[in-house]
Amino acid sequence: MEPTKGNENSILPGLIQRASAGDQEAFVELAKTYGPLITKLSRGFAVPEAEREDLCQEGLIGLYKAVMTYDERLSGFSTYCTVCVRRSMISAFRVYLKKNAGVQGEPEDAAQIPDLSSDPLEICSDRESYKALLERIDARLSEYENRVLRLFLTGVSHDLIAAKLGTNKKSVDNAISRIRGKLRPLMG
Repeated sequence: MEPTKGNENSILPGLIQRASAGDQEAFVELAKTYGPLITKLSRGFAVPEAEREDLCQEGLIGLYKAVMTYDERLSGFSTYCTVCVRRSMISAFRVYLKKNAGVQGEPEDAAQIPDLSSDPLEICSDRESYKALLERIDARLSEYENRVLRLFLTGVSHDLIAAKLGTNKKSVDNAISRIRGKLRPLMG
């Protein structure tokens, strides 16, 4: 059963807070609560059944990111969690497409990435929450750190980030360390 507004208001805030503080049992409870949502979202991707489990694992990573970065002032947790899980799965799906493009002849095409939301209000809410988060991040980071973060979040390796930005890997490593330090108070 997917979480509803009613149980989100009563139970989830405590679980989210405990899980973000490192309580593994609380995260397991959240994973049980959001497991059906993760499974539902994974079904929107055209992958073999064997790959679906990998998408669900990526969904759990998205749930973890949601727990660690959630700010109740910006949106409800279910909305934010759905965005994080969906984006995590989309990233994994893109990797899958790239990896299998030559093997199965699948084009690397954004049209293959499903639009998992048809509710205009949810889409607007997702965009507003995401935009507010990006604005807060942009305000904290230098231009260089923002460029490193954007590449890092899309799964680009430290070496490739360095090459794209015309710098060295050590500079990228240091930037990522600074980014974590700057964003930790923003997210926590």
